[in-house]
Amino acid sequence: MTVHKGPYDRLEATYRELYGVWLPQSGETLRESPCFERYLNRDPRRTKPENLRTEIYFPLN
Repeated sequence: MTVHKGPYDRLEATYRELYGVWLPQSGETLRESPCFERYLNRDPRRTKPENLRTEIYFPLN
């Protein structure tokens, strides 16, 4: 799990970093399960985009 800090429209950049940079360097391998996201802000409509927090869970062996 990692935490994305910032606007939702930047989540793709976090995924690219995870899968394109972190995963190959980590030596970890993925399981055959989907990723999922957990949105941590109570009301994202009232939260400044730079203050949004999203947990990204990705399945490792």
